[in-house]
Amino acid sequence: MLNEVSLGEIKSRRMIVASELKSRMGLFFLAFLYVVVLHVVYTRLVSVQWSYMGYVYNDPPILDVVMAWLASSLIGLWMPVDINRPSKVVYWMLYLFVIIPVILTTVYINGAFLDPFLRISLPILVSFLSIGFFYKIPLLKVRKLRISNQTFWTCLVLALLVSYAYVLAIFGPHLEFVSIFSEDVYSTRLAARNVARGELIGYVMVWSGKVLNPFLIAYGLNSKKYFPVVVGICGQILLYSADASKITLLSMLVFFGLFLLLSKSRKQAGLNIFVVIICVVMVSCLLDYFLNSNVFVSLLGRRQIFTHGLLTTYYFDFFSTNPKAHMGYNKLLSNFVDYSYTEAPSFLIGHYYFGSSSMNANENFWAYAYADFGYFGLFVYGIIVGVLFWLCDSLTSPVPIQFSAIVVFSPLFSLVNGSLFTSLLTHGILLLLVFLWVIPQTLAGVGNG
Repeated sequence: MLNEVSLGEIKSRRMIVASELKSRMGLFFLAFLYVVVLHVVYTRLVSVQWSYMGYVYNDPPILDVVMAWLASSLIGLWMPVDINRPSKVVYWMLYLFVIIPVILTTVYINGAFLDPFLRISLPILVSFLSIGFFYKIPLLKVRKLRISNQTFWTCLVLALLVSYAYVLAIFGPHLEFVSIFSEDVYSTRLAARNVARGELIGYVMVWSGKVLNPFLIAYGLNSKKYFPVVVGICGQILLYSADASKITLLSMLVFFGLFLLLSKSRKQAGLNIFVVIICVVMVSCLLDYFLNSNVFVSLLGRRQIFTHGLLTTYYFDFFSTNPKAHMGYNKLLSNFVDYSYTEAPSFLIGHYYFGSSSMNANENFWAYAYADFGYFGLFVYGIIVGVLFWLCDSLTSPVPIQFSAIVVFSPLFSLVNGSLFTSLLTHGILLLLVFLWVIPQTLAGVGNG
């Protein structure tokens, strides 16, 4: 009997090991396929059509290119296959949209692998891996604020009504729904900046678009009550009509995609996310080919992927030879820090490298970390982001993953395009933590409140 049990346990462990090995090999294969696809997109399309913007290909030796491919692919072995915490979705986004593009683009721009990898990619990679270590820490047991469903909904509805009324009061005559593929997006966005001169409207719009509306969509999908979904979608369309922020509109596709992926199975969700992103990149290229355009590759390949590699390179190059920012551009700290510049880092980089004083070259939190405190900043900011991910996961631990992933996505994803401090306040990470703390358990857990 004991021998039978022992043999059964051994067989079970072997099956687990075999399954894990299979998943890891699948991750490596998908990562290698992804970097090869990105290489083709960059060398055949992006560097040809947008070289004047800095997307150059300086013919690195083939061995250096392969080294960049292998470095990018090997990181895939570290990535979580099982999406059992909502922040893991954003962790995947950091890998796909920042880590890999930084490793590849720095090699393409500099024409060599070793120097940019040691100066830029490796320090960021160490910080990225440190965030992943927080998934080894047990989640915190949080005693949530006890409020009734009725009280919660009353406060939420009032917040939405006030927010929408304020947006209509500010932008009413200027509301215009423009195609995300049209050049009118940029003129509409610039006009919105001129209309919304106060900071309050900015907070209202961002918090509504990144916290309140996503919650409505997540709640409606999870509870199969479609009125909240419709309200959330209409809210996103209203906000897009005001400032033409593409992420506001495209985020809805992400929400529905996450719900479908995570509702079926979380066990292989990491692999599924990888497959979806690869397919989206390839489809964008095919659409441009058949339509004889470049709008899809520009929107996804150039703007959402390779721009992170390009701008991160610029941030590191500029602040490696010029004084660090030490967060002196922040209004709360400006009186306590000797800031060496008249512009914030994003406008500084836009002015210095693109010759435009109005260009806001926002980049990921690692770029800002280096701009603020150099390599030490990369380490500290990585730990802070790991803690934030851990707190979000702890606050949503009893909640279905397809619900919590949608709710936390937008505020945490802002780290891909902005500084840590801006993501905490302006883009709603701190608001998200409070919001997750007050959501009634029955409401978030089963959606029938």
